[in-house]
Amino acid sequence: MGTDRPQRIIVIAPCHNEARKIGDVVRRVRAMRERIVDEMLVVDDASTDGSADAARGLGATVVRMPQPSGVGAALRRGLGCAREKGFDIAVIMAGNNKDEPDEIPALVRPIIEDGFDFVQGSRYLSGSRLGNMPVYRRLATRLHPLLVSLCVGKWLTESTNGFRAVRLAI
Repeated sequence: MGTDRPQRIIVIAPCHNEARKIGDVVRRVRAMRERIVDEMLVVDDASTDGSADAARGLGATVVRMPQPSGVGAALRRGLGCAREKGFDIAVIMAGNNKDEPDEIPALVRPIIEDGFDFVQGSRYLSGSRLGNMPVYRRLATRLHPLLVSLCVGKWLTESTNGFRAVRLAI
């Protein structure tokens, strides 16, 4: 996918006091820019540790929340900015460097090629990593998708992972 592709893609990373990690996120996403990502947006949730400066210094667009508002508010702000700028797809990833930017093409492919509106990343698909997750959390992150699957009538392997992509024109 080159720069003439029909879908404009923005990566949104909310962060709060992640100055030591947000730079790595921006660097890793920047490597994807020529292939698929058009812009990296960091939504700084009123960090006090220089997170915004670290991200901006590495080329990310930064939107700063005036006061700590939580990840939900940061995501709403980021998605609003993405819509205002006319992006077609938003990829949401953690500002603490736990997600893999190299997986962005696989994450957005179902939106671009198959017409999906939302794609949820999963730590439970073949080849994925669980990281250093405590046992109680592994159980909870298996139970939750089971319950959601029963409610929506479609099998989900994951429902709590923050690595996801969404079509913005829905």
